[in-house]
Amino acid sequence: MASRIEQSDAEEIVQPDAKRIVRSDIVRLVFKMMAGRMELEEVKNSLDVFTKIVGHSLSTGERIEMRNFGILYKRILGAKNSHCPRTLQRKRTKGGVTIRFKMGKSLRESLKQLGESEHRKEDDVSIVE
Repeated sequence: MASRIEQSDAEEIVQPDAKRIVRSDIVRLVFKMMAGRMELEEVKNSLDVFTKIVGHSLSTGERIEMRNFGILYKRILGAKNSHCPRTLQRKRTKGGVTIRFKMGKSLRESLKQLGESEHRKEDDVSIVE
């Protein structure tokens, strides 16, 4: 069984000022957490398979639930009335499809705690004039 990913492990891979994690960061983190039980290519292939499964499932209208993380589902957007701001000509836009994400309870709580700690850091900074 794979060990749990701790925040300190993720911080080693992603710089503290980074605002995003890319695919290669995820591959390295999973590879590290597997501690030699999977080769790097196996981790890459597993991530590719996972993203293909998620993409295919969403395209067929299935709802994806990942416990403690959240729910991904497809949402159909209806057609809308719009107008061109320059000519004020009215027209009807087509509907579309979007992917919605609903956070799981534990993810929401951990983000809330992270936000509270960020606010405390901002409060600790004093400006000297």
